[in-house]
Amino acid sequence: MAEKEEETKGKIHLNPFDLDGQQFHPDMYMQKLLKECSLQQIMDHETEIVRDTLTLHSDMQTLVYENYNKFISATDTVRKMKSDFKKMEDEMDLLAKNMDSITSF
Repeated sequence: MAEKEEETKGKIHLNPFDLDGQQFHPDMYMQKLLKECSLQQIMDHETEIVRDTLTLHSDMQTLVYENYNKFISATDTVRKMKSDFKKMEDEMDLLAKNMDSITSF
């Protein structure tokens, strides 16, 4: 996270104008934009925010898709392991019976 911090006399102040910061304050941010920027700059900034939002949305969809595939793969692996352990358990039971019959001679 790109939190812009200012350190003053040992105290950390978080920037309320940092869009990515934890202390972001949208009303203060808008007031600052309206005071300091021209209409064209505000429109350009809005276009940039929309573009960033669409990019983040696309990235989030990609992550969901990738994690969904990993989840399905993990589920299949667990299912296969369960089947393999059942076979191994059956073989161990058969081995135990055979050992009992060998030791009973």
